[in-house]
Amino acid sequence: MYQPETQFERASTNGSRLSDGVRVADLIDLDERTVCARLHSDEEIYRLEMERIFGRCWIAVAHESEIPNPGDYVTRAIGEDPVIVSRDRSGDINILLNSCSHRGMNVCRAEMGNTKFFRCPYHAWSYDATGRLVSVSAEQEMYDGKLEKEKYGLRRARVATYAGMIFGTWSDETPPLEEELGGIAFYLDIAFNRSRSGLEVIGPPQRWTFDANWKLAAEQFSGDAYHTVMLHNSLIELGVAPKDPAAFLLGVNVGTERAHTLRCLDMEAVMAGLGAAANEGMLEQAPPPGMDAELVAQAKELLSPEQMAVLVKTPPIVGQVFPTLAWINIMLPSAAVETKGGVITFRTWVPRGLDHMEIMSWTLVEKDAPEEIRRATARSTIQTFSDSGIYEQDDAESWAGVYRAIRGPQGKKRNLLYFSTCGEPTKENGCLSWHGMGRDDIQWLFWKRYRQLMDG
Repeated sequence: MYQPETQFERASTNGSRLSDGVRVADLIDLDERTVCARLHSDEEIYRLEMERIFGRCWIAVAHESEIPNPGDYVTRAIGEDPVIVSRDRSGDINILLNSCSHRGMNVCRAEMGNTKFFRCPYHAWSYDATGRLVSVSAEQEMYDGKLEKEKYGLRRARVATYAGMIFGTWSDETPPLEEELGGIAFYLDIAFNRSRSGLEVIGPPQRWTFDANWKLAAEQFSGDAYHTVMLHNSLIELGVAPKDPAAFLLGVNVGTERAHTLRCLDMEAVMAGLGAAANEGMLEQAPPPGMDAELVAQAKELLSPEQMAVLVKTPPIVGQVFPTLAWINIMLPSAAVETKGGVITFRTWVPRGLDHMEIMSWTLVEKDAPEEIRRATARSTIQTFSDSGIYEQDDAESWAGVYRAIRGPQGKKRNLLYFSTCGEPTKENGCLSWHGMGRDDIQWLFWKRYRQLMDG
């Protein structure tokens, strides 16, 4: 009998059973490393995800630079719950359930803006940026002046930020964000905390939707190097991507037991192929995405020697913070697209029902980068990873295509395969690492974490 190796793999004693008696955990076979397609196409499972995953995990909703001033706000979602992300008069960030404490109506219907109060259009209860109830229409006539307004503020989520991204969770039991991130923060700093002023977004996020379950994007994004050679073959033919499959497959896959994952480029192998060595000196000649030589000097001040070694030899290029925040930080060496600024983007996978999802994608630039590089970064990101980007359309069609094929009564019974492995990982920088060809190992971390949350 299989014995779970760690607490990470062990499910609860009782487990979670669906209405037909099937245990959710049994749809993920830890021995065979298979996932039943039913997990992508079952309404009951989807509803359970809203509680077990989106009700417990840290969910990214916005970037700090979207709300720089007191009174600024944007409206977003945590799972299917609408939220307001606001900055109050003290400069603190709040995440509020966008639902009036009186009868449940949205108190804010705009996507962004600046305001002192959020007033419900139904009965005119008004709240400040912290969610405090500050005014009630006809209060004397309706409540005899006895309404205890302090009891009826908007529901507040816990808030934390990292690398400029704003996260929220409804759970009081979820560990603090930095504890939750664990070793992956070492790599996030390399990609996003390497300049004094940091990154900022350019404009509001791009948003687009398509018909697929949210997990098809979430489990694939940072772990599936295998798809690149075939799915993006047209880009190889156009000269946008390299012809050698090893350019996509060779690297370092990194992850944590909480399924925060990323992929690093094997720069040592790339430079060896050019008859050169990877060293810090090359960063001035070929700076990381969005940077120039002056910002590289800042990175050397802010990052540890160990982090600088990773930036030089195996820079992180794409990753995901479980469950729904993905990111890209990569140079694309091609004459077919703007490349001087590289690609820097955060994105979230927002469920809009079992069979529908929204991508919300931010283009980021270094605040202190020269304007030329800022513009180039924006152009490169939009040309490649946006609603009309040359990479994006391939990925979206594949996720939608998989969903169409597995949602039927026979399709949802089949098992999806994740048994390609590089073997046992090494422990590096507080994370699990797999060196070599990119296989299924960090995608499998997603499903083990998903199984744990859904079964407990």
